[in-house]
Amino acid sequence: MCLVSCSNSKLQAVLATLTLGRPVAAVRDREEGLPWSVAMSNCNLVPVGQSPWKPAPSCPACSNPYSPTPPIVHQVRIQCTHPSQTSVVQVAIIVQGINDNSPVFGQEQYLLSLPELSPQGTVVDIVEATDLDGDVLFYHIDPENEFFAIKSVNFPDVVVRKAIDYDVVKRVSFKLIVVDTRSTSPPTVPSHSATATINIDILDVDNRPPWFQPCTEVTVGSNSKVCLGSGYTGRVNLTEKTEGILPLEPGPVFAIDGDKGKNELITYRILSGNEAKIFHLDENTGNIMMLKAADVSGPVVLTVLAVQLVNSDQYATTSVTFDVVIKSQHPPQFNKQQYEGFVSSEAGPNSLVMQDDSLNRPLRVQAEDADFLDGVNPAVRYEFQDGSDFTVTNEGFVLLRTAVSPGTVSVQIQAVDTTNGEFAEATVSVLVLPGATTAMPTTAMETTDIPTTAMATTDIPTTRHANHRHANC
Repeated sequence: MCLVSCSNSKLQAVLATLTLGRPVAAVRDREEGLPWSVAMSNCNLVPVGQSPWKPAPSCPACSNPYSPTPPIVHQVRIQCTHPSQTSVVQVAIIVQGINDNSPVFGQEQYLLSLPELSPQGTVVDIVEATDLDGDVLFYHIDPENEFFAIKSVNFPDVVVRKAIDYDVVKRVSFKLIVVDTRSTSPPTVPSHSATATINIDILDVDNRPPWFQPCTEVTVGSNSKVCLGSGYTGRVNLTEKTEGILPLEPGPVFAIDGDKGKNELITYRILSGNEAKIFHLDENTGNIMMLKAADVSGPVVLTVLAVQLVNSDQYATTSVTFDVVIKSQHPPQFNKQQYEGFVSSEAGPNSLVMQDDSLNRPLRVQAEDADFLDGVNPAVRYEFQDGSDFTVTNEGFVLLRTAVSPGTVSVQIQAVDTTNGEFAEATVSVLVLPGATTAMPTTAMETTDIPTTAMATTDIPTTRHANHRHANC
């Protein structure tokens, strides 16, 4: 018997490792039983298949492209010499690796970013693992989410599944898991895995104009938003210049960047309505002041522009309406500070509160305005504080709003001049009687003793009366 030997130490080491001390080849003459002498004519190992890997011909072990590690085939030329002849053979050595290395991500955590509203299919990044065994790797996301996915099980391109609004979602986190074998149950080969945490920050983009405040956000379609406001109102006196910043309702002219994460600087200007140069608007704050007195009564409507300082394509407009009114010298005044009334606990909603316990004359509150010759200001409106059990008509008649229990109820009432906001206050005390033998009148009754808001009599003035302010107003 003859063993393969060679003076090339590299080949000897490889053969020793692969054979574990056993002969690689043994040759014996079949007739004479004499051993051949074996020599290596070429001691270099020649790789047949590596990367990109291709199976060698007639190599059954090489037929599975998803084997943990594709085999490497080496060819060795061996020459054996017999006293009477020489023979040369080609020996193929298949080096089959084992799956003994885990895949590895470059980082344990990845911090990525994505502009909001990026369309479906946008690639955020490629988060790929490596494996020293050269195995084919398989990826999946855990937990799955509605916003992101990977391109395929073998390609870890993180892609957008659904567009994201920055105002709704500011960060998405999930785990990316990689394994080096196909999932089988039960497992047929050793398997290794690795996990990385993916954090994706959503970036606000400049896609919305300024929003005047206050406003109500409204979603249009799937992702678009607008903010609806009602404009601003103010009041100035005729022929009088008001000093300082003019008060407005519901507040001063003010706008914010509709992209809340951007917060770009905004400037203001008056586009129209100020042809008489009565008003001045501060371009940085939006505050409005008077340059001179208004000489014509009635409304003055300004159109105000808010525009981004860095991007003039993002702008919005609103209206500022000033009522120019004749100056009031006197606020309204109630003709008494304390009113007393009576009502039955059995009375229903909209029943009139009566002036005395005989329940035959309705209670009426009245406020006079000395700016008017007859004392009646048609712009005065009466109102109870919120949550009251009572309501009041424009003519001052007090009505029951909800059922009440027996006892005394005291509430505050205001008379407000709607042209300038001036007001007066008084107290209404109502004694709720435990019951009544007669039905309580309501505003639907038509009698001369119980007037309603639709009646116009000499002792119940309405807004149809001819009222005039004093000449000195």
